[in-house]
Amino acid sequence: MPLIDARLDALIAALDALGDRPLIPCLDGTDLNPGYHVTEIQAAQIQSIDCGGRRRTLSQTRVQLLDGPLGADQYMTATKFAAILDRSRRAIPALAEAPIVFEGAAGNAGLSLFRVNRLDTGPNAHLHLTPDGAQCRPRTEGCCNRGAQPQACCAA
Repeated sequence: MPLIDARLDALIAALDALGDRPLIPCLDGTDLNPGYHVTEIQAAQIQSIDCGGRRRTLSQTRVQLLDGPLGADQYMTATKFAAILDRSRRAIPALAEAPIVFEGAAGNAGLSLFRVNRLDTGPNAHLHLTPDGAQCRPRTEGCCNRGAQPQACCAA
């Protein structure tokens, strides 16, 4: 089930529908270990300026995952994960309004950003997360593809 640019409401509904199936977050092809933990959920407001000098204010819902300890034997259920997200959404309503970004790393080696790719709903539910890479917003929005000179898009 694709959930690209997922919002909290959609993810909670999808997870609730899975009931007590084990939920396995998969970060760029690597499953987190059993016993992983949702350490924090943030309503982030980001003010930025792009290479073209345009200011932006972005909102994100950030969900930080801590990989489980070696030797743990159970994954969190989809229902429990959904309940954590729902409790957070009720406490901070702004969480429901922004795209979700996950933070974490397999083995807790560093901290990377991930976006929801899809949710596989077999006997074990896999939440596939893909790396959130760098991008040039003017180029992504087509400014540099309309025949504009690079300096019209970017303040290079």
